[in-house]
Amino acid sequence: IRLETKKWEKDTYPAIGEYSQDVINKQIGEYDIFVGIMKHKFGTPTQAAESGTEEEFNRAYDNFKNDGSCKNLMLFFSKESLPQNSDFDQFKKVLDFKTKIVEKGIYYKEYEDSSRFESTLRISLNKCLTDLFSHNDGEQFLSAYLKTVYHRQRFHTLLQMINLHY
Repeated sequence: IRLETKKWEKDTYPAIGEYSQDVINKQIGEYDIFVGIMKHKFGTPTQAAESGTEEEFNRAYDNFKNDGSCKNLMLFFSKESLPQNSDFDQFKKVLDFKTKIVEKGIYYKEYEDSSRFESTLRISLNKCLTDLFSHNDGEQFLSAYLKTVYHRQRFHTLLQMINLHY
């Protein structure tokens, strides 16, 4: 198994398109698993959604529903307390987004803190890949687009530590 991560922070370059998020979407391309990780900030609005995060989720969800090119969507939300200097409007958008995804049939997980998140992600990815490979006719490659709104550097380090055993 080769799990390739794709992140807009490291896998895109400056270019022109219909709008900024469109450039990111085209450069990220196709992927099999969408992993969204959110804390208290929802993100910057795009022409197609209230944030790049929401647009990327919508794209993955549409691919899952329409042609199956995205095989799973995994979302994780922080349960950590809001810092005093938080943007409450941003946090309200995160809460509204959680409501929207539940209405679409998405089951998400919450995490208490960074150390518990690492374990939750590792276990969830292992279970997801086991399930996908049991229905995947032996395909040896899956790509995951890991959308992180929080823990950008720490998450990259975490991915390097994940051990998948097959």
